[in-house]
Amino acid sequence: RNRKTDDGPETFMGYRERYIHELFNSMMSQRIEELLQKGEPPFAFGMINYGDFERGYEALSVALIPNSNQEELGFNALMTELERAKRFGFTQGELDRSKAEILSQWEKYYKERDKISNEEYIQEYIGNYLEGDAYPSTEFAYQAVQVILPTIGLADFTQHLSTWMTDQNRVLVIQGPEGEGIEHLSEAASMAILEAVASAEIEPYEDEALAESLVSTEPSPVAIVNEKKLEILDAVEWTLENGARVIFRHAAYEKDQIQIRAYSKGGSSLYGDEDVPSTDMLTSLIQMYGVGDFDAMGLQKMLTGKNISLQLSLRNLSEGLNGTASPKDMEAMMQLIYLYFNQPRFDREAHNAILTRYMAMVENINNNPQKVMGDSLNLIMTDYHPRTRILDEEFLQDISFERIEKVYRDRFADASDFFFVIVGNMEEEEVKELAQKYIGSIGDLDRSETWIDRKVYEPEGVVEKTIPMSLSTPKANVNILIKQEMPYNPYNQ
Repeated sequence: RNRKTDDGPETFMGYRERYIHELFNSMMSQRIEELLQKGEPPFAFGMINYGDFERGYEALSVALIPNSNQEELGFNALMTELERAKRFGFTQGELDRSKAEILSQWEKYYKERDKISNEEYIQEYIGNYLEGDAYPSTEFAYQAVQVILPTIGLADFTQHLSTWMTDQNRVLVIQGPEGEGIEHLSEAASMAILEAVASAEIEPYEDEALAESLVSTEPSPVAIVNEKKLEILDAVEWTLENGARVIFRHAAYEKDQIQIRAYSKGGSSLYGDEDVPSTDMLTSLIQMYGVGDFDAMGLQKMLTGKNISLQLSLRNLSEGLNGTASPKDMEAMMQLIYLYFNQPRFDREAHNAILTRYMAMVENINNNPQKVMGDSLNLIMTDYHPRTRILDEEFLQDISFERIEKVYRDRFADASDFFFVIVGNMEEEEVKELAQKYIGSIGDLDRSETWIDRKVYEPEGVVEKTIPMSLSTPKANVNILIKQEMPYNPYNQ
């Protein structure tokens, strides 16, 4: 632990120090994430972070959740990553990407500065009063970050790590459940690992060169076969050659944001009970595989510095996506959507790695009383329907990589029955051109689908259920759920 300088209010150089911490934490996080997506992950969760410890003190913190009975392996792997950074520092590519990410976030924050909440201002004032942190205006802070970041170089991190990483004033805490077959890392083993890592042969981190574009071949725009004004919404609807319908509405309330949503009927209802674990986890896993020519980390690097968020969804009755982007990054988001339809990626190594991590986490949460209560309520409220599954070891074992690929390729095979809604601060002609190029180039099977009613209903009548559990602290939960059939209309919604 290091005492923070106590020589009055924060200076410009102190502000620069904050960004050194932020960049270090970002680059270490990226390396750990990359480590966890390949082969057999050495731990379920890991973090290396430098920052506030208690008021007036800062510390370098290393934390991990190991796989079951693999504490030595996990601790050794995480300390090796820290030692790698101490010996060799970071690459210019890593630093450039982390700087770009900070600048991108600041640009969005600056453009939306009229939306800053009172709560954010209050937190700034508290930091100033209790710790002497500066609270410059948004305008000054945005100018400052553009001046400060170019002055931070690779040598800054080598210099800092030599003072952060010492064998003085070091605390190691190991905690976990007790029970038969559970072994925890001993003090002697911990010290041996620290000594071994300090003298081990370690290779420098290698950073791969990035591609010029997300798409290797840019698609050509297709024709719009029908265009109509939606007067009541002040919007326009385009029907593209491949059958996709796109609605666009210009809205400038969020000055630096475009939102896109898409959906198609069908969803997981089209697949049997045995596919429930695969369909429940499908979109979470798909986004761990990467897309097109990029694995998950490669894609993350390609999107660094871009304000893009995109989530795929496979619900009971529909599939779709939900995304936001800054107007300047709208084309990159449309390229991403195009790739998820036309060039999905299925990475078995990443699949196995993430399921290994899930398995370790499930072992740690299944005795949690809140999880037992939530799982029980789900089972009761669906009348123990076979499509209601609990997240446990059996659930994870029933996930099929082959079925995930088959279901995904079926649900996101074409755009002909998809409905896209785009709202935000861009000109209509710009959005139309992007829609023609990227949504228009998604495959077309000319199909029209709907969902299947799998008869998952609540139990009839009054159901009372008592779930006895041994709790170290006595506690009672009361849940009352009432079912009522109502017409589907805007008022009832």
